[in-house]
Amino acid sequence: MKTAIKCIQISTINFLIKNLGKITDYREANELLDQLSGIDTFFRNQNEFLTLLGLLKPSFMVCEGSGRREYGDFQTPSILTDSICSYLNNKGIVPDIVIEPTFGKGSFLVSALEYFPKFKKIYGVEICESYYWQTKFTILELFLKNPDLHKPKIFLYLDDVFKFDFRLIERSIEKHNVLVLGNPPWVTNSELGSLNSKNLPKKSNIKSLNGLDAITGKGNFDIGEYIILMMLNSFSKYNGHMAMLAKNSVIKNLIYDLPRTNYQVDDMIALEIDTKKFFDASVKASLFECSFKHNTFSLILPENDKPVMLDDTCYFLGFDSLSEAILVWAILNSKPVKQLLAAIVFLDAKRPYTKDILMRISIDKIAKDMTYDKITDQIESLNENMLVNVTEDKWEVFLEKMNKGNSETKQLSLFEIMANPPSPFLTSTKK
Repeated sequence: MKTAIKCIQISTINFLIKNLGKITDYREANELLDQLSGIDTFFRNQNEFLTLLGLLKPSFMVCEGSGRREYGDFQTPSILTDSICSYLNNKGIVPDIVIEPTFGKGSFLVSALEYFPKFKKIYGVEICESYYWQTKFTILELFLKNPDLHKPKIFLYLDDVFKFDFRLIERSIEKHNVLVLGNPPWVTNSELGSLNSKNLPKKSNIKSLNGLDAITGKGNFDIGEYIILMMLNSFSKYNGHMAMLAKNSVIKNLIYDLPRTNYQVDDMIALEIDTKKFFDASVKASLFECSFKHNTFSLILPENDKPVMLDDTCYFLGFDSLSEAILVWAILNSKPVKQLLAAIVFLDAKRPYTKDILMRISIDKIAKDMTYDKITDQIESLNENMLVNVTEDKWEVFLEKMNKGNSETKQLSLFEIMANPPSPFLTSTKK
């Protein structure tokens, strides 16, 4: 915290002295700072709060430690993070959740707050305590200067990325668009070993190697590469994107090793950056960007009370009521349907989803195995105006309609669920 205080602007220090000086309990301080910045648990305990109050006194002295080599520490300047987030925003990438596994001094997180105005949560992990505190203060300064800026919920963890349990994050992102971004360390395990560093991952076969390669870890490897593979392992099964700065040699290794893994990624590109300009480094590096493959059925609403016409690359269903459209949309995006499609669809085919494939989905049988609670869990990502169209009574009416269709001898076809002309549409698309 001492090092982080050195980077705080005078206006922020004055604000902290004025507003925290009269507070005696860290929980009260946390409530105030949460309202101002969205940061959850600014102080983890009373001791951290008292430490800050002590450092705010005029006589405090700080010094900057140097651990650049051990942590592969090439802090990303804000001009570059702004450029990257602006580029992603212009591409139409609109995340609900932003994740940065090694957030450093927080440049990427601050840029994300400025360029993605509607996302809901930030998750960040950082091992260096001075950077952890500096990022908190930098985010606080951002909101003090821009009080009307959208405030997502921000969760920052002081932890080792190699020991952090990312399953804690996975539980909250299943139905959201995720953006994993950042600049993981540019250092190899051999370099860290020569420094007797503890900033090393536990040996594991994350690349799905065979034989001696798996046993030995294939010798020297890049820490940044390992972290990117960790992120793909945790989050490639969800909707979203990845945008990570990495050495070109790391990106080549990633692309070479991907066929051995089951990571569902697509649209991979590498945009070279001027490392001399931004990092005063001679190594070649790029922004590695990719999308997570996740196939879903989309809910397409009318425009100006008129149905939307789609091209012949889409299969679509029409409904008389919005409630029925939402219910079928929830069923088609349920876990049983996803498991079925994962088992019978070949994603590398020119047209993975054909009419014959979709005809194998039995809406009525899946509906019988679902409860209203499961439906509400499935549709919670919709806005409130949409949710009012789905009630338990409407679900019971829908089930009765499905059961009536099931009384016939033939399977209730996905394309024969509703017989009347469409209003809202459902489409099957690959994202």
